[in-house]
Amino acid sequence: MIKIIGQIIPNLLFMIIGLMKKYINLYTLILCFTSIFVSPAYAYLDPGTVSIVLQSILAAIAGVIATYRLWLFKLKSFLSKIFKRSKTEDNNLKEK
Repeated sequence: MIKIIGQIIPNLLFMIIGLMKKYINLYTLILCFTSIFVSPAYAYLDPGTVSIVLQSILAAIAGVIATYRLWLFKLKSFLSKIFKRSKTEDNNLKEK
């Protein structure tokens, strides 16, 4: 079971990286286009604003980790049910 999960996760990561590479030129073009029209904001960022931004970034990271662990737990329980069924079927066939 660990070997199967070890094969699935890298494949998913390669798919995600492939999609990111596909759209990186578009993102670069949008970034260059929007940076042409930059004007000064004359704004003040107090420490409270930086704190909120930092808190948002940390919350996003925690959410991604929690979601990953939940999906991994569901995948493991699903695979364990499948393998448990196949083992019990094998044992039943051997007994007959």
